[in-house]
Amino acid sequence: MAGGEGAAAPARPAWQEARRSRASHVGLWAWLLQRISAVALLLLAVAHLLYPYSVLLQFLLLVTILTHGLLGVRVILLDSGVNVRSHKTLLGVAAALGLLLLILLWRTILAG
Repeated sequence: MAGGEGAAAPARPAWQEARRSRASHVGLWAWLLQRISAVALLLLAVAHLLYPYSVLLQFLLLVTILTHGLLGVRVILLDSGVNVRSHKTLLGVAAALGLLLLILLWRTILAG
């Protein structure tokens, strides 16, 4: 066995394995978007109190509430044992549900 023939390949460091498993960083972006939506929600709530009849503010507030809420549901599902590998699927479902709710709620607001 000269020259390393038959020898096992050296093990990768743990940080490289962890990096490979998180290649898409979907969870990181979802976490960051939820934090940004929380800050935006606070700012938009104050703006809504100052300008309660602004249609643009109402729309932005609705989008922010839906984004923050659906990302929160995603976190609850992940904490309750849903497979972590399903980040992209959960985000896709949350985005589709959010878009559907946005359309339905916005039509209701405009009709009222």
